[in-house]
Amino acid sequence: MKRVFNLVLVVSIVFSSFFLLGFKIVEQNFEIVEAHDYYFENNQLIVLGNRNDISSLEVKYYLDTGKTLFIYDYYLDDNIFDNNASTASAVLYVLKNVDILDEYFDDFDNFKSQVLSFFEEKSDLQNDHFTLFNTPVFSTLYTGTFRYVEKPYGYIDVDFTVEKYRSNNVSSLYLVTTHASFSPGSIANKNSDTTYDAKWENYAGYLHVGSYRAFLEFYPGEGRKGGTPIYKDAFPINQPGVVTIGSTYTAGINLGYSFTNGFSLTDVSTEYGGNIGVNIERSYSKSFTYPEPSLSAQQSSVDTNVFQWNYQYVDRRNETNHLTTGYIFEMNNYNHNLLEGDVGISFATQMTVRDPGGWWFWQKPVNHTIYTQRWFSYY
Repeated sequence: MKRVFNLVLVVSIVFSSFFLLGFKIVEQNFEIVEAHDYYFENNQLIVLGNRNDISSLEVKYYLDTGKTLFIYDYYLDDNIFDNNASTASAVLYVLKNVDILDEYFDDFDNFKSQVLSFFEEKSDLQNDHFTLFNTPVFSTLYTGTFRYVEKPYGYIDVDFTVEKYRSNNVSSLYLVTTHASFSPGSIANKNSDTTYDAKWENYAGYLHVGSYRAFLEFYPGEGRKGGTPIYKDAFPINQPGVVTIGSTYTAGINLGYSFTNGFSLTDVSTEYGGNIGVNIERSYSKSFTYPEPSLSAQQSSVDTNVFQWNYQYVDRRNETNHLTTGYIFEMNNYNHNLLEGDVGISFATQMTVRDPGGWWFWQKPVNHTIYTQRWFSYY
């Protein structure tokens, strides 16, 4: 497995990277190793490696010794975030502008130049995914897709987009837009795929969308967790209205307003019911107006971070049901062990197909259920 040595340097303008294997320091060597809780100390330098967490108080304690504190993490592949030493997830961190390591390295200016170029490249990669500051309201962060097939009964297709709005320095809002298609075997057979059976028609189904802490595992049961997501709103719902999105992480702060026609940073609405926003920054519709199939929408009784959409036909239908949903949550930008924007999204889908049976009393309708669950962690 390819490893990139992501390093944190404190009390120096030295920047770190994977070029630091085996540099000699005052006739002693420190190492870049895979072992957890690596520690090295001499009369001028303290090195900490592969720590699951490093508190601000611990950083201050080491700095109070007057020595240069050098922190690295072997397991963080491409995370980069400034000024967050308290979580140990930083790749680049400078506390003071002191060239204390000049005496340790030969041709140190060239070394710094190489490392700076390394981090500039990584910053460009990060900016391809999202902009930390002055972010447009809900810019695209990730996209994904999956298909679940169970022949001869049918198949389910899901594609989704995760968008991010950095509402302030403390937290961000995320919007997960999902398009799910529930196709029974009868439809596939009708379109000349005879590996599916024409008797299985669409009857009911559901889509569940949730958020969880992203987890980067490097040993079984051991790893780093991202921020903690908090559910805020979802659509479509049966009786849509405006939702004021208050921050869980900053008391007394409103992050925006989810109207029936989209997201707005202001609470300006039309006179009709106050549910239609005027200054919409991200448009969507929270209404569901189709009489068939019926749709119920609610938070999970088990996990309040999961929202559920269930559809039901009065009778079986020889058709694909398309369902488009939105799910909004808030997550803290820091005070966790991964990068801002590292998220975990979960999906559960189910489709019940029905064989109508026959004319004889013993040929009763038969149901078959197709089910799958997926988890996506982005870091």
